[in-house]
Amino acid sequence: MAFLRDKKTLRFFGVFFIFLFSFSTLLAQDTTTTEKIYNYDSIRTVYNIQSDTTVSVEETQVFNFISGEFHQGWREIPKNKIDGISNISVVDINKNQAYSYSRSRLDKTNPSSWGKYTTFNQGGKTIIEWYYNESRGLRTWKLAYTLHGAIGFFSDVDELYMNVLDSYTVPIKHAYAEVILPHNIQITSGEAFRTDVNGLVVRDGSRFSTSDIVPYEAFTIQVSWPKGFVERNLYILSFLKFHYGVISFVFLCFGTLLFVIIRLLSTRRQERFGRGTIVPEYEPPHNYRPAIAEVITKGYVSQRGLTATIVDLAVRGYIDIKEEEKKSTFSEIFHFKKNTPENKKKTTYGFLFGLFFFLILSFIITKSIVSLVIFGFIALILVLIKFSPTSKDYIIKQKKEYASDNNLEDYEKEYLSILFSDGNSFSTWDMKTTRSYTKQQTMYRAIQTLQKHILKEVEGDTGAYKQSIIRSQTFLGIVIPILFVLIFGSVFLSSVWGTEISFILVGISFSVIAVLWVTKFRTILSKEGRILREEWLGFKLYLETAEKYRLENLTPETFEKFLPYAMVFGLEKKWARAFEGMNVPPPNWYHGVVVGSAIGSSSASSFSPESFSSSFSSSFSSAFSSSAGGSAGGGSAGGGGGGGGGGAS
Repeated sequence: MAFLRDKKTLRFFGVFFIFLFSFSTLLAQDTTTTEKIYNYDSIRTVYNIQSDTTVSVEETQVFNFISGEFHQGWREIPKNKIDGISNISVVDINKNQAYSYSRSRLDKTNPSSWGKYTTFNQGGKTIIEWYYNESRGLRTWKLAYTLHGAIGFFSDVDELYMNVLDSYTVPIKHAYAEVILPHNIQITSGEAFRTDVNGLVVRDGSRFSTSDIVPYEAFTIQVSWPKGFVERNLYILSFLKFHYGVISFVFLCFGTLLFVIIRLLSTRRQERFGRGTIVPEYEPPHNYRPAIAEVITKGYVSQRGLTATIVDLAVRGYIDIKEEEKKSTFSEIFHFKKNTPENKKKTTYGFLFGLFFFLILSFIITKSIVSLVIFGFIALILVLIKFSPTSKDYIIKQKKEYASDNNLEDYEKEYLSILFSDGNSFSTWDMKTTRSYTKQQTMYRAIQTLQKHILKEVEGDTGAYKQSIIRSQTFLGIVIPILFVLIFGSVFLSSVWGTEISFILVGISFSVIAVLWVTKFRTILSKEGRILREEWLGFKLYLETAEKYRLENLTPETFEKFLPYAMVFGLEKKWARAFEGMNVPPPNWYHGVVVGSAIGSSSASSFSPESFSSSFSSSFSSAFSSSAGGSAGGGSAGGGGGGGGGGAS
C-alpha cells in the first residue's frame, strides 16, 4: 500500500475518477437531451369547396413536444387521386409569423433556416417542410394549400372522398375535419371511417371528430352534395395547369409520328421503284456476292448474310466445312478444356453416374433425407443429359491462300482473316465454350467492324445509295443514347423543375430527332440503286419459283452455285425442293459426320440444304453472340385521396 502515499499516484487517480464521473454525467445529459418524444394534441382540417372545382385546405396542427429539441416539421400529401397542389403556405400560430418560402431544403440546425419552409415532390407525394427552434410544450402551425382534381363527379351528385390522415407515425389525441360548401349548400350525405372500426366518429352535418388515433391509422371522410353548384366545365383549366407537360408530350409525339408517316408515304413511290417492274433474273445481278444482295434488298447485314458468305466461299473453293461430333447442349456446362468433344459428354455423364450410385449407397447406410434429395437431383440431371437435344457445330478449314487473291472482295478477305486469326481453322464449338473473355470480345468487335465495312464497301462499289446507310446508322447511334440520357436526366431533375417540364423536354427531343432522321439522315436508294434492288428481287423471284424452270436450265452445278443466295433470302427449302429427284451429289466442300448420298434419297446421312442452312446459321449465330460477353356510395378508411402523414424532428 506504499503507492497510496505517493502524491503523484494519488493525483493521477483523482484526476482519472473526476474525468470519468464528468464524462458519464455529460453522456447521460446528452442522451437525455437528444431523446426526442412528441405526439399530436390535435389536427384540425377544413376543406373549403370552391365553385371552380378546387378545394382550399387549412390544417391546424398542434404538436405536443414532450422532451428534446425540435427544428423541423413536415407534412406528406399523396397525389395518387388528385391532379396537383398549389398555393402552399405555413404560419406559426404561437408567434403569429408567416414563414418565408425557400426554393431548396435547408439545414434545420442552422438558425438562419428557422422561420422558413420549402416544398418538393418525392415518391408520388408533395412534401411541405418547415424549420423552427422549439422544445417542450404545445406548439401550433397552420398549413394552407389548394387541391386540384380532388372532387368526384357522378351522375346525380358531386363528392369529396378524402383521407384526412393515414400515415402519421405518432399518436394523435384529437382529429377534426370539416367540409364547407359554397352558397351554404346542404350536403346530400356525409360519412366518416376509421381503420379501427370500433373507433368512435362524431358527426355534426359536414363536421366530423374522433379521438385517440394510433400511428398509421386512417381517418377518411365522404361528403356529397347536389350537382350544379360546382362548375365542372372549369375543371379543364385546373387539369391543364397540372398536366400541360403530358398533354404537350402526347401532341408532340402524335404530330411527329403523323409527319413521319405522311413524309414516308409521299416519297414511297419515288424512293421505292426504279423501272417499276420486277421480272425473273436467272443470274445474280452483276455477279455480286450474297452479302451485297442482302444489303441492297434489306439495308443491313445480318447473321444470315454472314453465314451465306461462308457457304459462298466454300462453293468457290476457299474453305471446307466439316460437321463436328454431336454434343448434348445440356452437358456443355460441364465441359473440360483438355477433353476432346467426344469425351466431354462421356466425362460428364460418367462423373454424375458415379455420384448417383454413391448417393444411393449413402442413403441405404445413413437413411439421410439429404442424400435422398441430392439423389433425386442427380437423377434429374442424368435424364436431362440423356434426352437433351443435340446441337451441331462446325469446323471451317482454309483450303487456299486468300490474302492476295484479287477474285475476293475486301470484306471477304477481312472475314477470313477474322476466322483464321489463330491458325488455318475455326471451330464454332471452341468459340462457344472458350473461357477467354479477351478472345470473345475481340471476335465480337471484329464482326461488328466487318458488318460496317461491308456496308461501306457496298455503297462504294455499287453507287446504290443517295443517302448513306453508314451516315444513318451513325446518326442513330449518337442520338438514341443522347435521347436516353435526356430521359433519365429529366426524370432525375424533375424534382427541381417539375415533372411537366420533363415531359415537354423529352417530347421536343423525340420530335427533333425523328424529323432530322426522316428528312436528313434516313437511308435512301439512288435511281441506280432502286433498279439494282429490282434486279435482286427478280433473282429472288427466280429462286422462289425454280420448279417452273427445272427442265430448262437447272443443273446440279446450279444448286451449289445459288445455295448461298437462297440462304440470304430464306429460300433454301424451296431451292432444295426444286432439285428433288435429280441426281445431285453432296457438295465436295461439306463433310458430315457420315457423308451420305444425293439429295432426295432416303439415307439419313444425306446432305440436306434445309437442315444444313438452319443448323449452320444457328451455330454461327450462337458462336458470335456468345462472344459478346456481358453486353360513389360506400367507402372505407384509407380509400380516398389526400391523406399522408407528417412529423417533427
